[in-house]
Amino acid sequence: MNKSLSVVFFAGSFSFLTGCSALFGDEGYFKNRGDEYLKAEEIPQIDVDDSNEERFAEIYVVPDIEDSTYDYGKSFDTPRPIPLSSTLLEDTVKIQKLSGRQWVFITSSPSEIWPQVREFLGDRDLSVSYTDPTEGIIETSWLQFSDDRDHYDRYQIRIESGIQPDSAEIHILHHQTDANGQPDSKAIWPKASSVDSREAWMVDELSSTLASNLQRSSSSLLAQTIGGDYKVVLEESDSGEPVLKMKIDYLRAWASIAHALGKDGFYLWDRKSDLGIYYAHYETPKKKKSTWLGRGIRSVSNAISGKSSSDQPQTPYTIDQVVTHLPASDDLNTLLPSVVPSTEKLDDVPGYLVLISGDDRNVEVRVRNAYAEKIDPKDAKQLLSLVRNNLI
Repeated sequence: MNKSLSVVFFAGSFSFLTGCSALFGDEGYFKNRGDEYLKAEEIPQIDVDDSNEERFAEIYVVPDIEDSTYDYGKSFDTPRPIPLSSTLLEDTVKIQKLSGRQWVFITSSPSEIWPQVREFLGDRDLSVSYTDPTEGIIETSWLQFSDDRDHYDRYQIRIESGIQPDSAEIHILHHQTDANGQPDSKAIWPKASSVDSREAWMVDELSSTLASNLQRSSSSLLAQTIGGDYKVVLEESDSGEPVLKMKIDYLRAWASIAHALGKDGFYLWDRKSDLGIYYAHYETPKKKKSTWLGRGIRSVSNAISGKSSSDQPQTPYTIDQVVTHLPASDDLNTLLPSVVPSTEKLDDVPGYLVLISGDDRNVEVRVRNAYAEKIDPKDAKQLLSLVRNNLI
């Protein structure tokens, strides 16, 4: 018995050793290849045939950059970071008014607003007769208010991109007709609302609902292109000068620029609306760490000295003096055709001239020095970017 076990054990051991040699030996499946790199031979370099350029096309195409705030792809000094608008730092819904018009401004993208507006109409049993996500248009069916059975009413809601980044505007158009018969669903919409109070009601109701739903983050895939093109774009002119192009009417552009020139380091000294000129100053805002005790001491000190805690920089010249003493330049006659160049040049005129030109839906904004001369493009882009972030 023991002799048989010894034979079996010896045979098994021999088989195991033979198997190890077959698995881990020089000819085995798991041989040691640690020194094989020493035997490597150089092979000819691979020659890639690039005659067919389509084979090397980009799989994921990078879209062109609409905003030319920075000179991407060029060597440039790292610019100062552009601060965000104070409005964009918090969720906001505002009703803005200008020259008898009103609209809802909201710090959310149009694709986020679209489903919320549809939900708002559904909750109030306002049936929708027509939608166009590409144009951002929603039209209701004809309805009757309980306090007015003599008329039919309907609404057109138009959602557009805002003039600030990642914002939206909602414009309401109201249409009313007599209740003599069945209203025409294909009736032409008026250019302005039929009844201002009915428009105001819809604006108030919609803005209140959106304000209560600011935390919602859903968006519509169908409305990804909603709102149309950008309303405000920072580009370069043919001469290389940065220009802020605004696709809004001139009156709103003029008012929006005035608002922006009163924030984030800008000080608006004066303006000449007939020439489209703002005379302003800019200085980088300083971050101040203050305590209640420090503020109290400064307040007492300012009260004794007669100084204000918000003293603004001053200019020794009025805007009329600056404009009437502008020296001749290549494009002065183009930008300010009614201004006659002067041979008397004022000394050390501080600040900037913000020049606004164009017509409705095609407004251009430039920043020049106080002599209406071009400034460094990097500085011009920085200033125009600050203006853009505070438009309303």
